[in-house]
Amino acid sequence: MIQKRIIIILLTLISIVNGNNQYPSCRQYENKIYQLKFTFSDYEPAYSTLRLNSFGGFDELSNIANGNNKAELGESFAFSTRVGYYKCLRGNHMRLTSIGYLYKTEDVKFLKVNGATVVVDYYLRFTNSGKKFTGSVKYVAFESGTDPFKTNDEPIYESKVGKVEGELLKFRSYSNLS
Repeated sequence: MIQKRIIIILLTLISIVNGNNQYPSCRQYENKIYQLKFTFSDYEPAYSTLRLNSFGGFDELSNIANGNNKAELGESFAFSTRVGYYKCLRGNHMRLTSIGYLYKTEDVKFLKVNGATVVVDYYLRFTNSGKKFTGSVKYVAFESGTDPFKTNDEPIYESKVGKVEGELLKFRSYSNLS
């Protein structure tokens, strides 16, 4: 009888330890705005502002979104604001995936017809304070109207892996309007 209880207790403990598939909390990063600098191989750096919302959503604005960015990306893409999801991983790591659009243009062969859907993936490692991070970024483009998250849809363009570094922007009020 005691052996059965010990076996049941051991199996319960093993299932508790192995059965916890929850991701670490992201609360320390939520509702904050970060500035990031990203660089692809030999190109010029570009900058984005990343707002991490509660419950794993984020939005991103870029300083080169209007196009005219061949020096930073190797092609001149005009792209939309991107929205996405993030999740925290062990060891102060975070994975972010966003979706947006590359606008139709005559300057880029695969964008001449109807533009494209773009998916951007970030993998970030934050410092213990959560105020700075480093990581990597890569983006892929798909034909507009396709579901880029289906495994059988092939990208029509794929970037190289870029480097990312960033920091938390502190709140500051420039004008006293009250």
